[in-house]
Amino acid sequence: MRQQRDERRGTHRALLQDPVIAVGAGIVAVTAAARAWMVSGSWFFADDYRLLLDANGRQPDPDYLLEPFDGHLMPAARLVAWLVAEAGPLTWTTAAAIVAALAAAALAACLWMLLQLFGRRWAVVALLTVFATSAITAPALVWWAAAINQIPMQIAFFLAVGAWSRYLQSCDLRWLALTAFAVVGGLTFYEKSLLILAVLAFLAVAYYSDGSFTGRLRYLWTTYRPGLVVGTALGVGYTVAYLAWVPSPFREEGSWTAGWDAAQALVGTSLVTGALGGPWQWWETNQPLVLAAPPESATRLAWVVVVALVFGTWTKKERSGRAWALFAGYVALAVALVATSRGQLYGTLAGLEYRYLTDTAAVWILCLGLATLDMPGARVRNRLRAQPLLLPTLPPHAMAGALAVVCVGGAWSTASYVYQWHHHHAGAQYVKNLRATLAAASPGVLADAVLPSVAVPEYAEPDNRLSNFVELLDTNVTFAPVAERISMVDEDGAVRPATVNPRISALPGPNENCGWVVDGEEGETSIPLDGRAFEWTWWIKMSYLASEDTTLRVETGTETVDAQVVAGLNSLFVEVEAGFETVDLSVTSPTAAMCIDTLDVGELIPAPRTAP
Repeated sequence: MRQQRDERRGTHRALLQDPVIAVGAGIVAVTAAARAWMVSGSWFFADDYRLLLDANGRQPDPDYLLEPFDGHLMPAARLVAWLVAEAGPLTWTTAAAIVAALAAAALAACLWMLLQLFGRRWAVVALLTVFATSAITAPALVWWAAAINQIPMQIAFFLAVGAWSRYLQSCDLRWLALTAFAVVGGLTFYEKSLLILAVLAFLAVAYYSDGSFTGRLRYLWTTYRPGLVVGTALGVGYTVAYLAWVPSPFREEGSWTAGWDAAQALVGTSLVTGALGGPWQWWETNQPLVLAAPPESATRLAWVVVVALVFGTWTKKERSGRAWALFAGYVALAVALVATSRGQLYGTLAGLEYRYLTDTAAVWILCLGLATLDMPGARVRNRLRAQPLLLPTLPPHAMAGALAVVCVGGAWSTASYVYQWHHHHAGAQYVKNLRATLAAASPGVLADAVLPSVAVPEYAEPDNRLSNFVELLDTNVTFAPVAERISMVDEDGAVRPATVNPRISALPGPNENCGWVVDGEEGETSIPLDGRAFEWTWWIKMSYLASEDTTLRVETGTETVDAQVVAGLNSLFVEVEAGFETVDLSVTSPTAAMCIDTLDVGELIPAPRTAP
C-alpha cells in the first residue's frame, strides 16, 4: 500500500516537473490573473439586471430555477444569479469573483484536454496560448449574463472531450461517468451544450473506429455500447424536455433574409478573423457593446490564410480533413441556431457579435490540434504522409512567427474590447450615480421613468422602469402619481428635485386674486387650457391656496385621480395618461375652497439648481 502511494507521489512529482506541463500551468495562471482583472473592471449590463430582478426575493426552488429566460433553460445559471442577488444590492465583487473562477477553470480544463488527447508536447502549449488570447471569448468574460452561460459550456466541452477520449481508449466506465457529468453540467448552464454530444459522436466515428461507415457503427456498438446508450439518452431526453418546457426561440416576426445576412457575417467576417487573432478593431454601437469591424483587407487575408492552412495540413497529414469537417459541421450548426433566432431580428449586426461564437473558440482549438497533431490513443492516426502532396514546408521559425502574430493580435483585440467595458460603460456610471444619490438623499416621492438604453435596453420592459429597477438598490423610495413635491432621476443618474416644463397651461382665471376657484358647495370647476394635450403621459403642476385639508378630484378626459391637499399655499403634481383640453377639479368637502393660481401641463424636468 505504501509502495503504491509512493509510486503515485513520484508520478505526480514527475508530471509537475515536466516542462510542458509547467509552462502550460504558468500560462493558465497568468491568463487567469489577466482575466480576473478584466472582469473586475467591468459592471452589470442589460440582461444582467433582468436576471437579478428575477432572482430578487425568490427562493431557489424548481419554479424559479427552471423558468426559461429568453429561450434559455439554465437552472445552474439562475442559481448563480440568485447567489449574487443574495450577496447584496448590485454586488459586482461577488459576480466578478464567480466569473474569474470559472474563467480560470476553463483555462485549466483546456490544458487538461489537450494533454489527454495529444500528450505532453510543446504544440499543446501553442494551442493553449491561442485559446487564452482569443478575442472570440471576450464577451463571455466582461458581460456577466453571457459569462455564466458560456464559460461553463467551455469547461464542459474540454472536460467531456478529454474524458471521452480516455473512455474510448480504455472502456473504463469512470471516464464515461466523467463525460456524462460534464455534459449534464454544461446543459444546466446553457442548452447549447447539447452540441458537445455531436462532437463526441464525431470523434468516436472518425478517430476511434475504422472501415466502412456501417462497419464503424457496428464496432462502436459492440465496443462502446454503454457510452452510446448514455450519450443517446442524454441527447434525446434533454431535447424532448427542452422543446416541451421552453417556448420556441424562432421568430415569426423576423426575416429569413436578415438571418442569412447574420450567417454570412458570422462566418465570413467575425469567425474567420477571430480565429486568427482578429478582429483587431471594433465598431462602437451601444456602448459598452462593440462589434467586430476588421479591415476589409485583413478579412481577405484571413481567408487566404485559412484556406492555406486547410490545404497545407491536408497535403502533409493523412487524416487532417476530418478535423476540418468537424469544425465546419459545428460552425454550421452554431450559425444555424443564430440565423434562425437572433439573426432574423438583427441581421448583420448579430453576425458581428462574438457573443454568439464563444463556444467555437474551444472547438477551433480542438480541431487545430486534430488537424496538425497525432492522437497517440486513437484507432485512426493522423500521421505524416509518406509522400507529402506539397513538398515545400514552412521552417519552424516561420511557424513560430505566425503563431506569435495570431496570439499578439488576439491579445490586442481582447484588450481593446475590454477597454470599452472599463472606460466607456455609460450604463455603469449611470447606475452607480443613481445608487450613490439615492443612498445620500431622501427624495420623498420619486417620479417613475424609463431608464436610458445604455443601462437597461427597451426590450427589457418592464424591468427598464425605475420603479422596478430600484428593487436592486438598498434604498427606500416611494413612487406615486400624486405628490406635493417630487424628485426625478436626471440623465446622469443623479436624483434632483423636479418641476414641469410647461407645454400647455391654464387660461387666466376670472378671479383677479384667486385665479380659478374650486368650491365644495359649487361643485366641479372646469379649467380650459390654451391647447389640447394629446394622448401621452403628462404631469400637471398646479399652485393652489386651500382653506382646509381635503381631497381634490382631478379629471382629464377619461382619467380621474384623487389627490390629498393641505390647507395653505402649496403645489401639487399629478401624473395622468390621457388626451384632454380641460382639467376638471372638485373637492370632496362641502366646506372647502381652493384658489388655483397656475396650472401647467408638460413633462418633468430637473428643477434649476440653486446658487450656493
